[in-house]
Amino acid sequence: APAFARFGAMRAKDGDAGERMLIEGTVFREDGRTPAPDTLIYFYHTDTEGLYGRKGQHRHGRYRGWVLTDKDGKYGFYTIKPEPYPSRRTAAHVHMTVTGLSRKEDWADTLFFEGDPYLGSSDRGGERGGFENVIKLTKDEEGILRGTRNLRLWPV
Repeated sequence: APAFARFGAMRAKDGDAGERMLIEGTVFREDGRTPAPDTLIYFYHTDTEGLYGRKGQHRHGRYRGWVLTDKDGKYGFYTIKPEPYPSRRTAAHVHMTVTGLSRKEDWADTLFFEGDPYLGSSDRGGERGGFENVIKLTKDEEGILRGTRNLRLWPV
């Protein structure tokens, strides 16, 4: 089975427009070294036209889902690469939240993609997620864009 299947979240379907994308990573506790199992990650992003929900859809759109980290803090989700908003002033991105056994749902820094022409210096870094939030995507032998986004939980 593909690597993403073991993580449970798969939003892209055969026939969807857009480039296939797999984001994987590890969630660590506040120390940045100890894995954080059973952490719930919610993600959502725009479609190939830079839009979220359309009339009759959830406001976060179709490309959204939840994934629970495994015993080693690992997670992954398979989707399509989002597009920038139609205004073309904001880089393409994925919104993410984390929830844990002793943590209420809270935003992680937005995930951006290296090389996006709309990426600004204010999009980099931040306080929520601990590691780089701008990731490099590489295309694998099956034509799937792959990237790694590790997260470090912050104090609550």
